[in-house]
Formats: sequence, structure tokens, C-alpha cells
Amino acid sequence: MHQKISIIIPAYNEEKTIGKVIKEACKTQASEIIIVDDGSSDRTAEIVTNFRDRDKRVKLFRNRFNLGPGLARKRGLLKSKGELIIFFDADIKNVEARMFESLVNPLVKNKADLVMASFENFGRVTEFFAKPLLKYFFPELAWLKQPLSGLFAIKRKFIFPELIGKGHRIMGDFLLPAYFKGARITEVDIGEIKHKKRNNQEKSQQAFNECEGFFDFLIKNNYFDRQKYELDKIAV
Repeated sequence: MHQKISIIIPAYNEEKTIGKVIKEACKTQASEIIIVDDGSSDRTAEIVTNFRDRDKRVKLFRNRFNLGPGLARKRGLLKSKGELIIFFDADIKNVEARMFESLVNPLVKNKADLVMASFENFGRVTEFFAKPLLKYFFPELAWLKQPLSGLFAIKRKFIFPELIGKGHRIMGDFLLPAYFKGARITEVDIGEIKHKKRNNQEKSQQAFNECEGFFDFLIKNNYFDRQKYELDKIAV
């Protein structure tokens, strides 16, 4: 069965790399390549427009202001039509078409419902925050090497747009909702990733956003009430 594939790329001031990312995305079998320019002040939109003029699959949506990667992903999602969605970052310097294909192939073959990218990259927010959080609350997901990766593929039926927030909130916006819905989750190694380095302030904001999304999801789904109920049963 042919399933339409949508690639969604949020971009904020990525004129140095967005062209290469789109070029490689155009080499895939994706039916549409959606770039959401999240209020960029550089040439990002101009570069995307040049690709759009040459390949009708490329679509550009522009946010007037910088709303954050979460809302950029959400806008791209709401504008997309594919049953299989690939989310990809715009700042990957060594991007190759095979990376997109590696992410989506398990979905095409119906071997998984959510595929996270795995790569060799030590991230402080991932190692010292995200992994311990998952290990404590959801040890069955603690095996994930890159639970905060913005590079992943997912079946549309396992995405819940109403949960998606403004910042970088991969765990609370995508990973946990899919897991609670019963998605089969896997990782694929896409090799070395070279991307723009984030400063300490940006990493601190990312950690806050991930924490916010993680606990927002748990609270909205009465996770702690259920845990209290289990404790009450033990006490009885």
C-alpha cells in the first residue's frame, strides 16, 4: 500500500544549512516537503522559495514572529497531508537523503509507529536530565539513546496536535503520547550528526521546555492520581 510521506522542517535563521537539508530531502520519495520559517530575519525564506520554484513538493509557511520549534512543527503538521510524517531539523550540516529514508523505512514496512534517530552525540540535557527522568518514571523507555532528538518519523494517528507546545518538547509532545497510545517505538542509527552548537542559555531553555512538556502531559493524563491510587491500595 502506498502511503504518502510528509517531511516537516522547522527553521529559524538557518540560511547556512537549510539549502542542503532541502536538497537532500528532495532526493527522497516524500510527497511533500514543508518548511516552516519561524520568524527568521536572514535569507532562510528566500532560499526555500528558490527550491519551491523548482520542485512543487516544497512548500513554505512563514510565521510572522518566532514562536518556537514546537509551534512550528505543529503548523507544518496541520498543513501536511501524509500518513507518515518525518520531522527533521534545519541545522544539520552533514545531512544525507539516506537519513530521511532510514527514519521512515520502519514505518513503511509497518515494523514501528514511531522511529527516533540515534546518533553519537553527547548532550548534557539528554544525559543529565532526559534520560534520568525517563529512567525514573518510564524505565521501559530508558533504552532510548536520543529521546530529545528533533529527527524522528511517526504515523499520523499517533500524533496529537492539541498537546504540542511552543518550545522544544519532544518527550511530552510526541514520545509519551505515542507511548501511552500503544505505539511501537524504535530507534535507528543514522550516523554522525553535525549541527549548530547551542549555548548554555539555549540548553537551559530546552531543559525547561522539556520538563514543562513532560509534566504537563503527566498531569493532564492524571498520572499522579493513578500512582496515588496504587499506593492507597498497597496501604490497605
